[in-house]
Amino acid sequence: MPANVERRILSVHVVVDVLSKDRLRKFSFGFDKTTDESAVESWVVHFKLLERAKKEDAFGAEAVINVDVELKTKNFPKAAVTADKGFNAAQTEVTLVDVAAVSDRVKAGKAAPARLEKAVEGVVEAREA
Repeated sequence: MPANVERRILSVHVVVDVLSKDRLRKFSFGFDKTTDESAVESWVVHFKLLERAKKEDAFGAEAVINVDVELKTKNFPKAAVTADKGFNAAQTEVTLVDVAAVSDRVKAGKAAPARLEKAVEGVVEAREA
């Protein structure tokens, strides 16, 4: 890029979907970056859990669980890499183990959505370079 040209990414929207091994659940992570007029960034992950009865069926339009997670500033670099490259093996594993378990507990009314928000942030934190 020429020296007198500046490039800034002001907003990003990326969706990363992870299917359960039985293909009956879809864990959907919508990564949104915004930058305000003062060049202050914020990242939000819009998490949705979708389910279906048979793998031949389409996933319904209505999510079983929805949570929006405002990421901690320390996780912004990992969110940017994830939005650029998708999930790595560690993030996929955290999704299929931790997020799946907490989602079940939230759905059954045995855990608060705040616990799921922590698990979703944990997926971002699991990012290795």
